[in-house]
Amino acid sequence: MDDKIRTVFDSIHADDELKSKTLAYIAKKSHGYPSRRKMIRRRIITAVSAAACLVLTAAVGAKLFFTSTSYICIEINPSLELGINCFDRVVEVSPLNDDGRVLAESLNIKFIDYDAALERIMDNSRIETLLSQNEIMTITVIDTENEQSSVILSNVKACADRYENVCCDSASSSEAAAAREIGLPCGKYRAYLELLELDSGITPEEVNEMTMREIYELIGSLSDNRSDSEHSSGHNGHGWHGSGHH
Repeated sequence: MDDKIRTVFDSIHADDELKSKTLAYIAKKSHGYPSRRKMIRRRIITAVSAAACLVLTAAVGAKLFFTSTSYICIEINPSLELGINCFDRVVEVSPLNDDGRVLAESLNIKFIDYDAALERIMDNSRIETLLSQNEIMTITVIDTENEQSSVILSNVKACADRYENVCCDSASSSEAAAAREIGLPCGKYRAYLELLELDSGITPEEVNEMTMREIYELIGSLSDNRSDSEHSSGHNGHGWHGSGHH
């Protein structure tokens, strides 16, 4: 607009002072139109940038919230795995067998603190009945090599100590990955490896459908049989001394 006005004025024969005053008057009356347009453009760019930052921040925050940084595996048959985010909230509830699926559907523990979720699981009528029948529960904290895993392990052990027939341990990420590869939770995976040494025909599927007590009793029985066999043939058998549980 300025260029057009100046072109028109250049074609008018008037003295320079008159031209300058007239241009200044027009600029004043038009409220500096070009400057205002630039200012509005800058404000729009600033607003868009701020909105983009907010969207990016929200996306990063959402990813952090819904990403599991530690895991707790609970096995008694039913078996469950809980994914815990960096804010100590349960963001995943993964059943590890059919009984675990039934239990998961009866719980409402997603997005609450993991310690409250554990309490809710332990207070579940199905779990209470199993423990009262002398079944064994193992709770395994997957060590993801961060400080959070160590704190969770300490808190879960304190929780386990309040109950009979409940034991707590940790497992490395590599061990947990090997267990998942054959479809077993960590506690049953360790028991499965022991059983394999005693009975090479045992399958992961068979182990996964057994309760933890049934697994321990089978290990004890097979170990005793091996010890008797070795003793009768003149060898010293060591046998299985069981897992550490209350």
